[in-house]
Amino acid sequence: MATYAQWLEDSQCFELSEVPIPCYQCGEGTVVSCSICGVYVCNDCSEPDEHDDSICLDCLEHACKKGVHYHHGSRDHQERTNMADLKLRIELVPQSLWYLNPRKAMGQTAWDKLRKEVYAEYGHVCGICGAQGRLSCHERWAYDDEAHIQTLLGFSALCDWCHHVKHIGLAGILAEEGKLDYERLIQHFLEVNQCTREEFDRHKAEAFAQWNKRNRYPWEANWGAYAHLMSAGK
Repeated sequence: MATYAQWLEDSQCFELSEVPIPCYQCGEGTVVSCSICGVYVCNDCSEPDEHDDSICLDCLEHACKKGVHYHHGSRDHQERTNMADLKLRIELVPQSLWYLNPRKAMGQTAWDKLRKEVYAEYGHVCGICGAQGRLSCHERWAYDDEAHIQTLLGFSALCDWCHHVKHIGLAGILAEEGKLDYERLIQHFLEVNQCTREEFDRHKAEAFAQWNKRNRYPWEANWGAYAHLMSAGK
């Protein structure tokens, strides 16, 4: 199976050495995740439960058994209850699918043609926040959690900040290396979704909890309507 760093390098064109994912609390490298909410956490920011699994200090303090964090105290305002309503959402790919790369599968020439078509389709602006400037071609996937199949639905044009939110694991690594302002990323999320920091924390925790559950199973990929393009790179 490909490592996380190899997947990032293949799918995002970043040259990364093999690096651990930073702890959400202190930023130190770790490969351990909280057994309740799924965030990556180091030993200093977690405690073992009765099964010797790690639990982050936030989950211990607030007993958030549903994987919801309240990092910034109690909420004195009404928050949305359905995170699916968010315009900009985190998307975490199951580990067994990290090796997938449409760009490599279809070949560089076909990929360049497709991404330029996608940019034109979106009017050369970000499909989520409407920002102009540099864009990335982002894959849109559907997940069947019973059959464990990931199906490619299409592609969208995203600005740098929206794309960083989608790939928040990579964003955390870049932030640890001093290459990205993580607080600016969070602010972008809040502005686009018109939501609170608590809602960001909740959505992130839920995304990682779902990712941990999906990682319990091997997944298969279905290229969907784009299958005919995927033979060029073989």
